[in-house]
Amino acid sequence: VNYGASPGDSEIADPYVYVGPHDGPPRRDTFWNADFGAARSIQQINAIDDAVAFFHEGHELARAHT
Repeated sequence: VNYGASPGDSEIADPYVYVGPHDGPPRRDTFWNADFGAARSIQQINAIDDAVAFFHEGHELARAHT
């Protein structure tokens, strides 16, 4: 699984953090909301703790589907 941050790109214009399982998202839902996995915009991440919680949730959900 890839974890990271982007300053924005052609898919998501605003800066965002992401969780990207190597095989793509296990399904599309409210968590897995991007073609590559999951993303949360800078408007959704208000503090470092929010980003860490997002990465942790993504890790747990991705691990549950391997």
